[in-house]
Amino acid sequence: MPFTAQTSAAANFKRYHQPRGNKSLVAKQRPTMPGEYLTLSSLDGRTKASKFAYELFDQFAKQYGLRSPDFGGQKDKLEQAAYLGVRMADMIARGLRGEPVDDALFSLMTNSQRRILKSL
Repeated sequence: MPFTAQTSAAANFKRYHQPRGNKSLVAKQRPTMPGEYLTLSSLDGRTKASKFAYELFDQFAKQYGLRSPDFGGQKDKLEQAAYLGVRMADMIARGLRGEPVDDALFSLMTNSQRRILKSL
């Protein structure tokens, strides 16, 4: 195959437009916002994770004395804390099952959840 401007451009594209970070991890990730903005209230509660997120949301709201409909303007913080709680519970279960768990990420999420709940 003779060298042309098209093959050179294709080679440059492959060389310079690689995903950052771990290629296999980047390939497995899906976009976080695939067209529509999802919130905790947009989940229908059929999955175990969404049920657990709703339970944590309600527990945190009750613990901090926040009531519906606006939860004292703290609904976004409650959702963030619930999401982190679900992710941390999943990481704990995976670690106990013997799967590798990123301890630094777990520590970061624990600290983030603590700071969010402290700000309520």
